Amino acid sequence: MWAEAVPKKRKSLSRENTQKLFDYGRALRSATVSDDGVTIVTDWSNQNKVQTLYSYQFWYTFIMLVSSVTYGFFTKITFKAYGSQYHSLPSYMQELVGFAFPVSAFSRFFWPLVMDRIGFQKTYGTVLAIQIFLSFTMTMISPIGWLYKLYIGLSWGCEGGHFALFPPLSGLVYGPV
Repeated sequence: MWAEAVPKKRKSLSRENTQKLFDYGRALRSATVSDDGVTIVTDWSNQNKVQTLYSYQFWYTFIMLVSSVTYGFFTKITFKAYGSQYHSLPSYMQELVGFAFPVSAFSRFFWPLVMDRIGFQKTYGTVLAIQIFLSFTMTMISPIGWLYKLYIGLSWGCEGGHFALFPPLSGLVYGPV
């Protein structure tokens, strides 16, 4: 009984086993993505990670993700400094965060439900349309307290939507790894 509890000596990995572990993540499977009448069929079973970096699908998804998430990150970093120019009460910023963080958390469940109903393209288009509208009108509404809270909450909700929408999309496009 005592001998079973003693951990066994770990075997060192041979060169073959190390190569097998490295190759395990290399092979990408084929995938078929259908959304709103558009079907993309990919077969990347013979493609390694370096070749994936040269594919247009990778860069298209990468640019979409970076471009759309940047606004959410920016508002999370600057909301206090920017909002303090118009709203000097510390309790206002506490109320803002108390509203915006639950909106962000809720959005991570809300947007996938919307995607199941209307598809990825329409959902992502909706998130981007909201985000573009918010970003271009933020300076006009900042002095209005309740509207600034709403804008920050919606901005963070869109950011939460991006984080909820892209993992399933990546799984569909690139296949399980």
